[in-house]
Amino acid sequence: MDWIKAIIIALASPVCTAAMGYFWLERAKTRIELENQKQLANHKQTMDTYTESMKHSLLREMVRVEHTICSKFQIYPKLFAKFVRVQGAMEGLMGFSITTSYENATRTDIENMLKANNILDGEQQKILAEFDYDQTRGIKSFERIMAHVKNRESRATLQKAKNYWLLNELFISEDINKIATDLFLHLANAYAAGSSWTTLSTASFEETSARHTAGIEGAKKCMSRLKSRMNHELEPTGFSVTS
Repeated sequence: MDWIKAIIIALASPVCTAAMGYFWLERAKTRIELENQKQLANHKQTMDTYTESMKHSLLREMVRVEHTICSKFQIYPKLFAKFVRVQGAMEGLMGFSITTSYENATRTDIENMLKANNILDGEQQKILAEFDYDQTRGIKSFERIMAHVKNRESRATLQKAKNYWLLNELFISEDINKIATDLFLHLANAYAAGSSWTTLSTASFEETSARHTAGIEGAKKCMSRLKSRMNHELEPTGFSVTS
């Protein structure tokens, strides 16, 4: 058992103790370094994944913004032009009935205008027969038909503008959409008044004219706001994506 004692004495010696301490210290340092390297590698992988995700999100946002900007430059001018046409159609709805007269129209004039406006053959023959029987009565019937035509055209113009707006609503800013909503409300009121007059409503001219004028004046104010806001959004320094 002497060899066991020798080993114990050797291990208990200062040199051996120092050597053992150094060994365990180095081993601990190695483990710490390995753990740090592992954590650093994991952190780097996490950062790389996050960076790639951010790059992808940023690129997607840039593409979206670019598409939105390009879409607005295409949509806004067309939308404004359609609003201008609707406003003109609504303004002329009552003026057409008041100022337009066919008292000097000939039978040929009436026949050509009926065909040009795609009036049904049966209705054409009825009006022409009335004209042949009583010219004044025939012209009155013709004026009623033309008032309906004007009414129909105005309604179609209004609906086309509204459809274009709704189809492109996603590319239009919230501010523009709010103004457009107000604008269509005023235009619809003007149309309701104008169409009721052209269809020979029993409402008085003064009442109908007042409602029509109020709608037109409201639409004009909205058009002014719309133009100002569109110009602001289409300026590079003033543009902000809110869609």
